[in-house]
Amino acid sequence: MKIELARFLTGLVITCVGVGANAELISRGSGLVYDTDLNITWLSDSNLGRGSVYDDGTQLSDERMTYASAVAWASALVFAGYSDWRLPKTPQRDISCGLDNSAVNYGFGCTGNELGHLFYTEFLSNAGHRVSESASQYLALFGPIADETGATPYWFDSVWCCDNKPGFEFAGGELIYAPLNAQYYAWAVRDGDIVLIPEPPKISLLALALVIGSLVCRRTVGI
Repeated sequence: MKIELARFLTGLVITCVGVGANAELISRGSGLVYDTDLNITWLSDSNLGRGSVYDDGTQLSDERMTYASAVAWASALVFAGYSDWRLPKTPQRDISCGLDNSAVNYGFGCTGNELGHLFYTEFLSNAGHRVSESASQYLALFGPIADETGATPYWFDSVWCCDNKPGFEFAGGELIYAPLNAQYYAWAVRDGDIVLIPEPPKISLLALALVIGSLVCRRTVGI
């Protein structure tokens, strides 16, 4: 019975994955969103660290953190049973960016990083416009993303440049560099997919066993 049940669940998973095979972002439930393009899993809450001990912005619950606090928060995070969360990354050299200062690329149009990929490729947002102005169906998979006028960027955990660290703003789609003590938002991501399959309730398996047992007994005694 366990073998047949395992086969049934495996087939169910394959079927469910097949339904969303052409999608770029897939909800895995429980606050998780899988990006099939980059093979990474996002938290659906883009500011889960709000109000935590790492929230050291101007206000203790403004969701913003200094760079060190943002890295520490993501490293300490345990969510959905996983502890390998991190901040998004961006390459030092990204030819898709609009600007180049001979050390790094930056500016608008950067799609080589994980946050820019969300903004431009998944959400189909336009440079200079708020991400919430996009008509992408994928926005519904996430909670509100900080993109109001004047909203600070989200931190990357990536290469150094000029004693600064990079961040990405969803208020316009720009990759910028800022000092480590700047107060930015933090969004956690992890490598790979997460497929949550709840364990079948034991009572259901017991009931199934009783039914099968009853049928076997009936055939045996000729009832």
